[in-house]
Amino acid sequence: RPRNAVSVAAAQHLTPLTLELGGKSPVLVDPSFDVTIAAKRILGAKMQNGGQLCVSPDYVIVPRTHQDALISALKQTYAEFYPQGSLVSDSISRIVSPDHHSRLMDLLNRSKSEVVVGGRSEGNKKIELTVFKDVQPEDSLMEGELFGPFLPIVPVDSIDEAINFIRDRDHPLALYAFTDDPKIKQRLIDETLSGAIVFNDVVQQLAFNNLPFGGVGPSGYGRQSSKYTFDTFSYERSGIDVPKEAEPFLAARYPPYNEEKLKIMGATVHIPIPASS
Repeated sequence: RPRNAVSVAAAQHLTPLTLELGGKSPVLVDPSFDVTIAAKRILGAKMQNGGQLCVSPDYVIVPRTHQDALISALKQTYAEFYPQGSLVSDSISRIVSPDHHSRLMDLLNRSKSEVVVGGRSEGNKKIELTVFKDVQPEDSLMEGELFGPFLPIVPVDSIDEAINFIRDRDHPLALYAFTDDPKIKQRLIDETLSGAIVFNDVVQQLAFNNLPFGGVGPSGYGRQSSKYTFDTFSYERSGIDVPKEAEPFLAARYPPYNEEKLKIMGATVHIPIPASS
């Protein structure tokens, strides 16, 4: 169903809900980070269920000067994971349906990017892990959530450009970043929005049931998992019981009103704002 159909149906009955809508979850790779570890963790997560996870890493952003180093590490990792190639491996999932296979092949055929790993298909269910180089923002691979075994690499000229690239697009369900630089980490926390943010790993947030899971804006709203699911569908009913003995203290709320009564009633709703330190 269309994304807004569920919200519309729930709104008619004033029903609370959580929407997890997915989207393109980017990975930022800081060139100072260990590229071998980054490649292994990215590909390991990307190929869970053949890339058909809502929080799967969708594309990688890396400074242009280090794109080739990352590709080299990805190729080495690919050879370790799939010695005979991913197309014949028993450790790779098939595409969920022929329709989705056709959708992915259409993206592949229309892409203007250079294929540096994979690119082959077999039948209507199997596509090997495919890595693309020099992916441009207008490429077919960037049109929407891939939900498949494609990994586009988008080169940028600086971390500033990388952050702006993320900010210029829909808030992702997850934002991943490989960096040991505390300043970059803080900038990503302060300057971007996402359902989750994960440093130096991918998809690992799903392993922690005590963390809330959900999107923000186009990637969804509300939170689920453990107590957060309970809170979403629970109603916190407020209630008070005012004893009749309190009547002498309530006289100010009754007319006729005067300056003294107004001052007393105003004090009950006046909340002083503390001065900033």
